[in-house]
Amino acid sequence: MKRRPPAAEAGLPPPRSEDAAGTGAGSTRAGARQAAELHDGLRGLREELLLWTEYTRPGGPLQRNHSQFARIAATLSGAISATQERITVPPPADLPAEVLDLHHIWDYFRSKLLLRHIPSHATFLTVADELAWSGYRAALTAAGGAEVPKEPPLVCLHRDASPRAHRKGSQYRDLLPRGGLHTVPGSHLVRHLPFPVVQLPWSHRNHLPGLLFVAHEVGHHIQDDLLRAGTLPSRLRHSTPDASRAALWSDWADEAFADICACLIAGPAYAAVLADSLAVPSGGSGSGADRYPPPLLRLRLCLAALRAAGHGPRESVTAAVAEFLAGREDEDAEARAVAAALLCDPYEELGGRRLADVLLLTRPGEGESAAGRLLAGRESGTAGAPAPALAGAAVAFGRDPGGYAGRRVHQRVLDEVAAAVPEGIRHRPGAGGAPDDAALGRMLLDAARATREPMGATAD
Repeated sequence: MKRRPPAAEAGLPPPRSEDAAGTGAGSTRAGARQAAELHDGLRGLREELLLWTEYTRPGGPLQRNHSQFARIAATLSGAISATQERITVPPPADLPAEVLDLHHIWDYFRSKLLLRHIPSHATFLTVADELAWSGYRAALTAAGGAEVPKEPPLVCLHRDASPRAHRKGSQYRDLLPRGGLHTVPGSHLVRHLPFPVVQLPWSHRNHLPGLLFVAHEVGHHIQDDLLRAGTLPSRLRHSTPDASRAALWSDWADEAFADICACLIAGPAYAAVLADSLAVPSGGSGSGADRYPPPLLRLRLCLAALRAAGHGPRESVTAAVAEFLAGREDEDAEARAVAAALLCDPYEELGGRRLADVLLLTRPGEGESAAGRLLAGRESGTAGAPAPALAGAAVAFGRDPGGYAGRRVHQRVLDEVAAAVPEGIRHRPGAGGAPDDAALGRMLLDAARATREPMGATAD
């Protein structure tokens, strides 16, 4: 066992002598023990962050998560330093809870990174991250500019029933493990998610077609991180002459855009997976249901987007889509107009390029061809590119679920895509932001202490 270094050697400030006075020798000794315990708690957090720095460094086992972890570590390091400076003898009464909050916040990220150390989950999450990064990177590259975010979305598995996107900079207090936060400074620290997160239900872990919903959630991150707030509503206001319908599409803009991004990234396979999902009764309108077009119109929008991107009608209307439409395959003029407005007109924020030119990662016929090869026991023929390979797996499942299982398509595609993932870290080249993150962590704690607002008032 290694000797634990003294406080000064470990970079921790010693207790101040002027704080050693108490009501008696016993209380002074107790206060000193409490201060030492807090130092131990913060030291342990620092040492663990150093360990994960090694794991995620270039060449390390989790090197592809390097830029994401760097953001976490910098923010927490600033907060740790600010908390250390408050340790006195005896410590302030609220300080043990503040130290516990720092551990609780780190646990949110640790739990997601730890799964990437478990072989049975590591391959799936590597492929999920690569799918997310392929779409996000394409949009980042088109956007350019030093102010554009660099860190890719992190895909995680969660107990919620539906996939979700959590945008960078949003509050994530509600995402923490059960138990909540204990202090106002802790609640301030979780007001800024350091990078985008894509959340998948645990049930998708063993059903590869469900992984295509990552492409939909990436569409949300592209909108949140790269497009101006009024871009989509402005386009949709002019897509239909009916003012009331235009207002509805403005309400549906976020989800419509995400569906169109998913259709470009994954091709007709996404529409097929969506159709199967929409066919399952949801138990009513549900929370947030008004953010989506009605199911039939939503699927027609996907078909319009696919055809605008060059996918033919025969390829687009898979068995799942045809079953859902149930003879209502007639095109919808409104859906075509909306698809054209979101898909075919140039975006200033994407370097003046059309969305179809930026995100078409599964080309016409590619998913179908990959599915045929996979069901014949061969590789997908996509060189391990995540979008068309996963699209091929989804088409293979829809075409022949028994053959899909018998040919072990799920595991073969995961292995094929994972083997093709480039070595090195995932990020858009550019200057790092770690010093700003460290300052942010310190600033948030200092601001929380200054305001002294009650815990119930801290959620955004």
